[in-house]
Amino acid sequence: MNVRCSESRLLIPDFVVVTCAEADTTRYQASEVLLAAEIESPSTRVQDRIFKKALYAEALIPYYLLVDPEQKSATLFALADGEYAPHTKSESGVLSLTEPFTAEVDLRG
Repeated sequence: MNVRCSESRLLIPDFVVVTCAEADTTRYQASEVLLAAEIESPSTRVQDRIFKKALYAEALIPYYLLVDPEQKSATLFALADGEYAPHTKSESGVLSLTEPFTAEVDLRG
């Protein structure tokens, strides 16, 4: 999935949750994305934790999910005053969400 964050910036998150009903596309505007998620790997860890997190915040995407499969952990960040703040963290390998929707993700896998 591609997310157009600006005229000159296109990001490719690992997955997205969108607010529009049109699902037959490979590109969404940032305004249509409720949540962007990145699954860390050793080669992308710094990009995902710092660079992409900042770019998604700049694009005003309300939620950013960062998953660390090595640690079997995840953190959901919520946008507040133009920056992401930790909102929900996994516990014992399980991420339980109440916002932006109700879900439980087992990261132990």
